[in-house]
Amino acid sequence: MVFDAKGRVIYHPNQSFLGSQISPVFVEKLTSEDGILSTEVDGEEMFVTYAYSSKSNWYVMSLIPANTFTAKTSLIRTVTFSLLLICFCFAGIAAVFITQNIVNPIRKITEQFRSFQEGTLDYRTRLESKWDDEVGELVIWFNAFVEGLAARQESEKRLSESEERYALAVRGANDGLWDWNLTTDKIYLSPRWKQILGYEEDDIGNEPAEWLERVHPDSQQEVKMKIDAHFQGRTPHFESEHRLCHKDNTYRWVLARGLALFDETGSAYRMAGSHTEITGRKEAENQLRHDAFYDSLTDLPNRALFLDRLGSAIFRNQRNPSAKFGILFLDLDHFKLINDSLGHNVGDVLLQEIGRRLGKSMRATDTVARLGGDEFGILLENIDDIRDATQTADRIQNLLSQPIDLLGTETITSASIGIMMNAPGYNTPDEYLRDADIAMYRAKARGKARYEIFDQTMRDYIMLRLELETDLRLAIEQQELTLHYQPIISLENQKIMGFESLLRWSHLEKGDISPTVFIPIAEETGLILPLGDWVLQNATKQLCFWQSQIPAASELQISVNLSGKQLVHPDLVEQIENAIQQNSLQPNCLNLEVTESDIINDTETAATVLKEIKQLGAGTQMDDFGTGYSSLSYLHQFPFDVIKIDRSFVMGMTQDKSKVSLIKTIILMAKELKKKVIAEGIETLEEMEILRELGCEYGQGFYISPAISAEDATTFLKKSLEHKAV
Repeated sequence: MVFDAKGRVIYHPNQSFLGSQISPVFVEKLTSEDGILSTEVDGEEMFVTYAYSSKSNWYVMSLIPANTFTAKTSLIRTVTFSLLLICFCFAGIAAVFITQNIVNPIRKITEQFRSFQEGTLDYRTRLESKWDDEVGELVIWFNAFVEGLAARQESEKRLSESEERYALAVRGANDGLWDWNLTTDKIYLSPRWKQILGYEEDDIGNEPAEWLERVHPDSQQEVKMKIDAHFQGRTPHFESEHRLCHKDNTYRWVLARGLALFDETGSAYRMAGSHTEITGRKEAENQLRHDAFYDSLTDLPNRALFLDRLGSAIFRNQRNPSAKFGILFLDLDHFKLINDSLGHNVGDVLLQEIGRRLGKSMRATDTVARLGGDEFGILLENIDDIRDATQTADRIQNLLSQPIDLLGTETITSASIGIMMNAPGYNTPDEYLRDADIAMYRAKARGKARYEIFDQTMRDYIMLRLELETDLRLAIEQQELTLHYQPIISLENQKIMGFESLLRWSHLEKGDISPTVFIPIAEETGLILPLGDWVLQNATKQLCFWQSQIPAASELQISVNLSGKQLVHPDLVEQIENAIQQNSLQPNCLNLEVTESDIINDTETAATVLKEIKQLGAGTQMDDFGTGYSSLSYLHQFPFDVIKIDRSFVMGMTQDKSKVSLIKTIILMAKELKKKVIAEGIETLEEMEILRELGCEYGQGFYISPAISAEDATTFLKKSLEHKAV
C-alpha cells in the first residue's frame, strides 16, 4: 500500500481502503526511511517491508503474512536441497567421466612409458580415446609414438636380416666384391675376388692398382675411360668386360660392374661393385662366333664370313678403284662319285685335304672358304689384273692333281673353276658370287678340270635357260611336246625291226628347240620324271596301235630312253610294268636305253633296277657306247642285251680307218659277250655297207630315216613291211 505522513491510505489493492487512516501506533514503528519489521494485523503475524520517499512524503509498504513467507522458505529450501543433490550427482558423473576419459588414459600412458623405459613395451599396443580434446590428442600422440617405435623396430629387424643375408651372400657368392674409397684411395677386395685370380686373402693389398694393373694391356685404357666416364656422370653405372691376369700368368675374363656415390658438389667419393668371372661364357661365345663363321669340317671360313669379307673388298674398291680383287668359285669334279662309292667319311677326308691344300697355297691377305658341299670360294685381294686370278686357278689345278690318300685309297681330283673380277655395276657380294658360280658351271659344261672367266654372255645364257624352264613347264601342261620315231633296221636284209622314240618340242614362238637344250633343263629341274613317264606311256601306246593295226608288225619293238633321275626313282619299275600291262604288250617288245653317264653316279642302284627290268622281260640297251672311260667294265657289271655304238665312231669312218678298227673290235667283243649291236648315225650307203660287212646287226641314222612323226612313221612302217626292205 501507499500512505502519506499523516497515515492516510493513498493506494491499496482493495479500493475500499482508500482514504482510511493508518494506526498512529503503527506509523510510529516506522522509525527510519526503510526497513523490515514484524507485526500483528487482526491477530495475524505479518512481515512488513517499507520505504519512505522524502520528495512526496509518502511511504510504500508491503505486508506478507508470516505463514506465506514460511511456506516460500520451505519451498526454497526444498529446491536448494534438490539442486545440491543434482549437483552432487553431476559431480559424481563428472568424476567417473574424468576418471574414464582423462585419468585412466593418462595412467595407461604413464604405464606404457614405464614399460618402454623397462624394455617390456608391446609395440602392438594402441590406446583408445573417445574425445577430441587435449587428452585425446595426447593419446593420439602416444599411439603415433608407439607406431614409430614399432616401425623402427621392424626396420632394425629387417636391416639386421638384410645384413645377415648380405654377409651370407658375400660368403657364398661366386662374384668377387670390391669397395673403392676414393677419398683415401683405398680399395677393399673380397676373398672371392682374390680367389678368382688364384690368390689367398693376404696375397693382395688394398691399393686400386691391385685391380687396374692386372687388366690386360689391350683393355687398360678402355677400363679407365669407362671409370672416368661414370665418375663424371656421363654413364648411369660402370660396366666393363675385360681380362685380368691370373696368378699363373694366364688371363681370366671378368664382368666388372660398379656404382659410385656423389657428394653435394657432384664429386664421386665412393664406388662399389662386383667382378663376375665369365671366362667360360667368353669361350662359349668365341666358339659360337667361330661356328657361325667357320666351316666345322675344314675349319675354313664359311659362306657368311666369305660374303662379309667380299663386302669389305667391294667397299674398298668403290673408294679406291686401284684396290682390285678377284673371286674364284671352285666345284670339285666327280665328288659325288667318290662320296657315294667310297663313303661319306672318305668324302669328308677329301674335303679336309682340299681345304688344307687351298689354305696353305694362298696369301695371308686372301680368303679361302668352303661355301657348302664340295664348293670352295677364294677371294684374292690387292691383285693387279686377271692374270693373277688365272695363275692362281692353274696353281690350284696343279695342287689338286697331286695324289690324295683317302683312308688307304689313293685318288686324284680336279675342279671346275669360275673366275669373276671386280667390275662396275656390282654392289653386293651375292651379285659377284652369282656370276662366279655361272662361270664355274660353264667350266663344268665345257669338260671340267678347267677355269672360265665370267662374261655377260654367260648370264644371258642362264637367263635364257630360266626362260626355257618356265616355257618347258607350260609346254608339258599344254601338251606342246610330241614323240618322233626313228626307224631301226636290220643291216643284213634292211627289214625294219623297231623304232627309237625321241622327244621333240615345237615352241610356239621360238620354233623347234633341240633336245640337247631342253632335256638337261628337265634333268636339273626334276621335270624329267613326269616327262619320262609320259614318254614311256605314249611310246608303248603307239607300239600297241601299230601292232593292232598292222598284222605284220606283231614283233615290232620300241626303244625308250631313260634318264639318270628316272633310273634311281623308286617307282620306275612299277611304271614300266603298268605301261606293258595297260597296252597288252609283250615285254620283249619294249627296250629301255640308258647311257653310261646315267649309271655312273649310282652304279649300285642302277644295276639293281636294270636287273628288275630284265625280270619283267623287257630289253636293256647301253646307249652311246664308247664315250665313257669305263664302258668295258660296265658290260660285265650290267645286264645289257644290246650295245649301241655312238654316232661319233660312225661319222667319218670312211675317211678314218682307225674308227673302222674300233667298231670292229666293239662288234667282236659284243658277240663274244652274246650281245647285239646297233650302230647310230648312219648317214651314207657306204657307212651302212661297211657296218654290215663288219657284222653289225642293226643300224639307224639319217640315211635310213630321220626321226619322224607318228603318222609318217606309220606310213614308213607299212611301206617297209610291204616291200620287206627299206
